[in-house]
Amino acid sequence: MHDFYDSDDSLPTSPKPKLHGRTPSRPSLKRVYRYLLRSRALILLAAALVALYYYSTHLHRRIFRPAHAPSLRYKNVDWRYYAYSQYATDSHYLCNSVMVFEALDRLGSRAERILMYPEEWDTDVANQDDRDSQLLLKAREEYGVKLLPVKVKKFPRKGEAKTGGGESGCFSEHHGQQC
Repeated sequence: MHDFYDSDDSLPTSPKPKLHGRTPSRPSLKRVYRYLLRSRALILLAAALVALYYYSTHLHRRIFRPAHAPSLRYKNVDWRYYAYSQYATDSHYLCNSVMVFEALDRLGSRAERILMYPEEWDTDVANQDDRDSQLLLKAREEYGVKLLPVKVKKFPRKGEAKTGGGESGCFSEHHGQQC
């Protein structure tokens, strides 16, 4: 460790201060400042501060810019070739599908929206309790969804004969849902 009171060419020579017959335990701030001005530590500290400033203002923007930003050109996309499709086999899936279409509409998606639903359902609201028909109409009228009635394909459950007897499952059975 460097002793600030030793006779060194880098420090100005002056008589050692005496306080009631003893030398102070710490050098004065003025002497420390002068020493730091002449040392390499100040140069390294200044270089580190300049590098930190450069990183925070310039380099940080280049490193953390999203990778997809320059490649996507939304104005040049032909949106006729893209669509979001949902397949609702029961009321729960229908409700979820309408929520997805609402979010797409709110976020301004320009891709088409298609909802496939069982052909047994209709869009005629029979009464206020006919929630499926109400949701189908809401999807079509408010969110621009194209409705596509489909025949739900059913298959026999494990252990049942193919010729029938009992309920049969639909394609969503592996999720634990019944049609």
